[in-house]
Amino acid sequence: MKKLLIFLGFLAIIALADEPTNMTAFLDLFPYTNDTNPGPDYIINKTFPANNTWELHVYPTQEDGVLILNDTSFDWARSDFKYMIVNFWHSNCTTWCRAFEPYYFEAHEIIKNNASLSNVHFAQLDMQYNTVIQERLNITHHPQQILFLKKLPNQPIWYYGTKNCKDFVAWIEHMMDYLHSKGY
Repeated sequence: MKKLLIFLGFLAIIALADEPTNMTAFLDLFPYTNDTNPGPDYIINKTFPANNTWELHVYPTQEDGVLILNDTSFDWARSDFKYMIVNFWHSNCTTWCRAFEPYYFEAHEIIKNNASLSNVHFAQLDMQYNTVIQERLNITHHPQQILFLKKLPNQPIWYYGTKNCKDFVAWIEHMMDYLHSKGY
């Protein structure tokens, strides 16, 4: 059902691309939730760039709101969100990736509930199926967490700390304090 809604949404976008008022009405009707999950199923970013065409980036999310990225949506997300932390993992990794996963989601909950850090988005990218980004960023091990800034698209910040929630959250808070002090 979700795939059908997304497909129909894109068809409507194509049909209404030259009519911003109709597009706004359409986007207001787009389903953000479903009956089985009270949280958002998608994060939708609607933009109206200078070339007068609508762009709609739809990011599927997990139950807790973590974005699920792929080789295509990764670049969109980097340009859509001011701060984005991506967990690069491998679905065949049964040790380190699986061990860090609960800490990553716990860190997401902590950061999401901190008002001063609410603009930090969490995402995941499975490197087993998305090798283009892995090769472009030269990611040689997993899991790997990287902070991306919209203002500095070519300067990602890599996390090399211990793989536990406390240290990861402390690193995020420290990086956000530093970035805000520098005007980012």
